[in-house]
Amino acid sequence: MIPQGPLPAATGGLQTKVGIKRPAQKAQGLVFHGLRHWFVSQLRGTLPDHVVQALAGHKRPEVTEDYSHVVNFEAARKRIEEIAMPN
Repeated sequence: MIPQGPLPAATGGLQTKVGIKRPAQKAQGLVFHGLRHWFVSQLRGTLPDHVVQALAGHKRPEVTEDYSHVVNFEAARKRIEEIAMPN
């Protein structure tokens, strides 16, 4: 499960130090919690859903589904492979 203590505070603090104020961080989705959504979105379609659910610390599969922002996993996987391993 993603920590809820010093690390989230540090990420927000760093953004503030470089001039991104808290309201702007939230408006742009630059909050630590967004990393959980990114994490789940990256893993969905590459690992079984129950594994992603366990890694994310979700008790219900519906929560994992809500965290995922990738609709077409196969298309996303192909695109990632194209970027990672260009011909």
